[in-house]
Amino acid sequence: MYSVKTLIKRVLKYARPYRVTIIVALICAVIFEGLSLYVPRIIGNDMLATLKPGFRLDDLMLPIILASTFIILSTIFGIAMGRLLNVSTYKMIKDIRVAAFNKILTMPVSYLDSHLHGDILTRITSDVDQVWDG
Repeated sequence: MYSVKTLIKRVLKYARPYRVTIIVALICAVIFEGLSLYVPRIIGNDMLATLKPGFRLDDLMLPIILASTFIILSTIFGIAMGRLLNVSTYKMIKDIRVAAFNKILTMPVSYLDSHLHGDILTRITSDVDQVWDG
């Protein structure tokens, strides 16, 4: 059996061609979270401002526009993050399946004769699905 460290290295080898996409997705995730966490702060500060004497409704326009802009940007970055991660994961899994198929093609016939075809396919499919599920 392989150690966990060895397995992680082998899986990350397949992620290497998509590292730029994954890094961009992580940057999108940081921006998404930052904007998502800042919106309640804007709204909270403005709710406190409504309690002060001399408050005008016009004073809320800028914070409402700012919060709306942050919400829209947060949504855009969240969608971009999800899309980038899904595409890179899909391509990585496709590469793993191609490598597994190529490995089967190079195996000796005696191995294929001694194992049931369904067992080999089930093992490959379940292993790749486990990687897909994370």
